[in-house]
Amino acid sequence: TIFAAMLLFVLGGVALGGVYYVMTQRTAVSTTSTVATSSILFAESSVTLPLDNQAASDLKAQLAQVREKQIGTLGSIMRIIPTITNAQTGTTRPATTAEFFSSIGAHPPDELVRAFGSDFFFGIHVVDKNAPVLIIPVVSYDHAFAGMLAWETSMNTDLSPTFTAVSPTKTGPEGTPIARTFQDIVLRNYDTRALEDDTGQIMLYYSFPNPNLLVIAESPYSFAEILARLQANRQL
Repeated sequence: TIFAAMLLFVLGGVALGGVYYVMTQRTAVSTTSTVATSSILFAESSVTLPLDNQAASDLKAQLAQVREKQIGTLGSIMRIIPTITNAQTGTTRPATTAEFFSSIGAHPPDELVRAFGSDFFFGIHVVDKNAPVLIIPVVSYDHAFAGMLAWETSMNTDLSPTFTAVSPTKTGPEGTPIARTFQDIVLRNYDTRALEDDTGQIMLYYSFPNPNLLVIAESPYSFAEILARLQANRQL
């Protein structure tokens, strides 16, 4: 009887220890996973893009090459996380919005950059093509809206070839070249500014789905998916 009681006590202790270990491991994995995948928008996969010691032309070339690859199933989004490494500590962190634009040689107005939050989401949506999407939190809507209007004249040039390049001019009514400009359109009931090619196809657009978020994308098919994921993530 004493032996049986001692055996049951030992087995009970082992079982409790095993349960504690499993629960601890599950909690640790869950916490790590949450931190690692935390972002503005859900993405099925993610890759890093080191920005250190790389020329803007090289970074743009790398991003353009990504668009030519098979990166996921139809409808999926791959997140690209630009990173900065501290040379002294060796630690790596996500780049800020301003650092990312500076690294790829983009020159949005200073007013616009100051109106942006430091974090952002950049990815490739597999839809009718591998289409880039850029989502940026906004800290000052008025300044962001005015800054985007001012950036329209050079935004496509700044973002290409990551975004498809469009000729800055088009043929006017009298057959003479005129400046190609963004037009007001409505996508999914949201006011949007869009840049079209000579066939009338939208090649670049931006919209503020709410005063706190800016969406810049290429494929109109991406907009519905972005909105759905933002709503699922309680960003809208």
